[in-house]
Amino acid sequence: MAWPSNRLLIGNGASEFIDLIMRLAPAGAYRTGPFIASYKEYERAAKVAGRTVIPHSDKATKAGVTVIIHPNSPS
Repeated sequence: MAWPSNRLLIGNGASEFIDLIMRLAPAGAYRTGPFIASYKEYERAAKVAGRTVIPHSDKATKAGVTVIIHPNSPS
């Protein structure tokens, strides 16, 4: 992937790490992508942090956080 290193954060899926991401990431909504199935801990943390949860299919709304998860791994 050719993402700028200052825009990419990789973690092990621990609940504490996920909570920190949602609280400290840039303001804005949350979206999973590009798969329908997702590990729900990210969505839970986004809601607790007061983020709007955008369906993965909504390409028009800009998200502050987009989470891409390996489809065969919950973390």
